[in-house]
Amino acid sequence: MLLCNRMVCVLLLALVVSSVLSVYVGAYATATETGYRRSDLVSQLKSLRLENEMLRLKLEEARQPRGIAEFALASGMEQSKEMVYLKTNEQPKIAQNLAP
Repeated sequence: MLLCNRMVCVLLLALVVSSVLSVYVGAYATATETGYRRSDLVSQLKSLRLENEMLRLKLEEARQPRGIAEFALASGMEQSKEMVYLKTNEQPKIAQNLAP
């Protein structure tokens, strides 16, 4: 009878230890996977920040008059030799002070 109780205790102890180890290994695997995902996201973020900065520089360059002229020439546009001014019939509207 005493042997049976010890056997039950040993089996219960082994069950508890294996359960704790299973939980630990699962938590460790989850932490490792989360670390890998975080590392990937940080890498993607750095890449996107670099791409964003490059696009900002490209946009700023395109906004310059020289950039606009280069784009126009590349699009097949030609610079006009004569200037034309448009005259409108409307008078400019002036803000009025409506306070008494």
